[in-house]
Amino acid sequence: MLYNNREISFAQLDNGSNLIARRLINSGVQPGDLVAFYLESTPEVSLCQLAIMKAGGGYLPIDINLPIDRLAFILLDSCPRLIVTQQSHLQALVDIDTPKLILGDEDLFALCRVYGQPDIDVAPAQVAYCIYTSGSTGQPKGVIVSHQQVMSFSAGLSTLLDRIPIAGSRMASLASPAFDASVRQLLFMCQGATNCIIPELVRANIQLLAEFTAEYQLDVLNLTPSTCSAYLDVMEATALSSSLPSTLILGGERIDHGLWERLSHIQSLKAFNVYGPTEATWHCCFSRIEQGQKPSIGRSTANAQLYCLDEDLNSLPIGAIGELYIAGTALSYGYQRRPGLTASRFLPNPFSSVPGSRLYQTGDLVRFHKDESIEYVGRNDLQVKIRGYRIELGEVEVALRNIEGIKDVAVIIKNYLGVDRIVAYIVLTKANVLDSVSVRSQLLLWLP
Repeated sequence: MLYNNREISFAQLDNGSNLIARRLINSGVQPGDLVAFYLESTPEVSLCQLAIMKAGGGYLPIDINLPIDRLAFILLDSCPRLIVTQQSHLQALVDIDTPKLILGDEDLFALCRVYGQPDIDVAPAQVAYCIYTSGSTGQPKGVIVSHQQVMSFSAGLSTLLDRIPIAGSRMASLASPAFDASVRQLLFMCQGATNCIIPELVRANIQLLAEFTAEYQLDVLNLTPSTCSAYLDVMEATALSSSLPSTLILGGERIDHGLWERLSHIQSLKAFNVYGPTEATWHCCFSRIEQGQKPSIGRSTANAQLYCLDEDLNSLPIGAIGELYIAGTALSYGYQRRPGLTASRFLPNPFSSVPGSRLYQTGDLVRFHKDESIEYVGRNDLQVKIRGYRIELGEVEVALRNIEGIKDVAVIIKNYLGVDRIVAYIVLTKANVLDSVSVRSQLLLWLP
């Protein structure tokens, strides 16, 4: 890894994670337990991911920018055995009863002693991680993914990796550790890549991001399409185009025709559009962005089977619009402590003779083409993607209705100057009882 011009070797990462794994075990962590971590995007994130899994647990990443009420709900809902954090973040956790393991001031990547890996058997069916996403009922939901599902995803990832030189490459992602794209960074390191960790300040500033990619000479960068457009503008305006990474991986939201064409005309660039919900362990299909093609999410990876179905689960003909369903060994178990929701979205697979095979209902509308590529059309519900964030508009409506003084509300998406924004229309119980500033401040107590 590279962070703030410091190089961290695989041996240092392995040794440091062994030490933390032993501390986790000594603190009572047992195989199958969830262990949360509440950390900034630093090398300690990768250390904790590995340490928790080495101790037999599944990791639960918590975004440090979450509102306190949302943070408290996730921890109450997930019931982790421990929270791994640092002294600087303890104030945010002061009202949380879950035991904490504090990473002290010691340099975990420059230990004088060599620590062996704990002798813990990890079964393929055990949880590897849990990631919380937006929920339509007003509460976020945790997606549970096992080691077997991660390894299946890793095998399917080879379909993409065959087209990208990974070993020895410098890679970076803007994704928060609380997003499933961070899993890919870990797997890329397993393939011999160097993970260049982008500091928090750089993540929030496109100009600094452009300078960062030039300084660190990145080979592969993962972005959302909306961020990519702004990134290309800055790279061109500041004469940094020659420092553009050789590969861009786009995902998290729909790509428009203009950006597709723009990327396809950059001769030195390989660009890929990837698709996949958290429930399918990051991505299940991808497309190379090339000239003369319409924007698409491409074809399925080796470990996934994709279906375009009607409301009765009948296959639709080429060119017809239907809902996308995903099958395969990388599908997650479902939702933490939500058996009803899990049963409603993960259905028995009528196209498979394998016992226990399931279909995940994505809610995404697609169209299959004769060349087997898949065109993303939109959603059939109120879920949206804003700058890569998966948002249920119903959750925003619930949060607004919980504010005293609001009688009714409707939330929609509007596009202003090419940028999607969430717009809320509010009916008050009394005139002038609230203003936009007070509504926003109360929403910040719950919504990220």
